[in-house]
Amino acid sequence: FAGKVYSFTTSQSRIPSTCTYTLNGIEYKMVKVTGHHTGDFYIMQTELPPSAIFAVDNITLNRYLLDGNSDRAVIKSEFKDFLIDLRMKTGIAFRLPTKSEWQYAAKGGQYSKGYKYSGSDDLASVGWFNCKSLHDPALLQANELGLYDMSGNYSEVVNDNATDMFYVDGDLCGGNFKSTAAQCTPTSSTPGLVSGTLSGTQLKNKNAFDAKLNTVRLVYSAY
Repeated sequence: FAGKVYSFTTSQSRIPSTCTYTLNGIEYKMVKVTGHHTGDFYIMQTELPPSAIFAVDNITLNRYLLDGNSDRAVIKSEFKDFLIDLRMKTGIAFRLPTKSEWQYAAKGGQYSKGYKYSGSDDLASVGWFNCKSLHDPALLQANELGLYDMSGNYSEVVNDNATDMFYVDGDLCGGNFKSTAAQCTPTSSTPGLVSGTLSGTQLKNKNAFDAKLNTVRLVYSAY
């Protein structure tokens, strides 16, 4: 996904009722999710590939992937710079979802039909799993909310650390392209690694995550 430009179009409100972005010329949106016990929120319709180049109102933002490391890692300090830049330039309080928010959205939120995977009982129709490589976003069927790739492809980082907005060591939800079907349900998750070094690098796992397998999907609160 390197070199693709994402553009955000926002209103002047800090909590816009509509917010769209484009990926490789295709427009997507922030989807409103209602009925969650902590309050309503908006969530990206697609995953955010770590190597993506972002533009907000034609202003390019920092990439949040560490350069010079074989496109392998996202580190906390660079994700922090990216998120601060995004929030400052849009006036919108983008953040990582909590695990509960992510799982609620993956299940289809207020429109859930109780599927085994995110959007279907047939994983092959909604998620990339048990395969050799990542795929572009939104090639398969969306779930009930219109969200793509919440089962398989990338695992997605969530943040339940209430004292650290930039925490990137949280659980990894939804499974990735290497996962089995059982690891790709809306409630599937694995702990983020906080010891040792990231495979193929000299970086510590703590305060970083593997960009070959994992990414983020940003949200903002609707209140």
